[in-house]
Amino acid sequence: FPVTIRCHKTGPPLRMELLLIAILAFSIRIAPVIKTDRVDFDTYGHLYYASAIREQKRNPWGSIKIQCWAGENFSHPFLVHWLLGRFKKETFTNYQRIINPALDALFTAFLYYASQLHFGGDKKISVLCVLLYIFTPMWFSRISMGPRVHNFTPRLITEIAFPVLIFIALYREDPSNILHSVLFEMLIIAIIINSTKFGV
Repeated sequence: FPVTIRCHKTGPPLRMELLLIAILAFSIRIAPVIKTDRVDFDTYGHLYYASAIREQKRNPWGSIKIQCWAGENFSHPFLVHWLLGRFKKETFTNYQRIINPALDALFTAFLYYASQLHFGGDKKISVLCVLLYIFTPMWFSRISMGPRVHNFTPRLITEIAFPVLIFIALYREDPSNILHSVLFEMLIIAIIINSTKFGV
């Protein structure tokens, strides 16, 4: 349907808008799980990978020795696990439930910014886009949210990175900066490929 594009110059600065959007998104995402201390099976696995990479002094592109019956060398896109291995295990275990809501809040702020660019600065449409994303009914079922928001798994990183990649690839405001866009796209692709098998 036709959309009237207007550029609104009034209102708070874009930085403040992005901050408010991120706070709103984070609050809504964390509310259903803030009192939950359960760590899901997937999260235990990813925490184990992060610990094993640190203890075995491996890099993101190597393999780890699985310490279990008939354990063999195990390869996986370990970039996220390698990064998490830089932190203390107890700290990550205690605060792991806020990582994915925080990542999704950042993505929501990006969605608002992308909508501003696409709709010529129309704040009403941008806010509607963000609210549609934030209040999608699936987010209010713990079953639908699954470990990707309820507990930490790297899958959400690639689920967020992929639409960002598509947006950057399709939207180039200044064609003279195509080299910067392509380099940034290559960086995102590398992160996706090295973060989780679901990204590939």
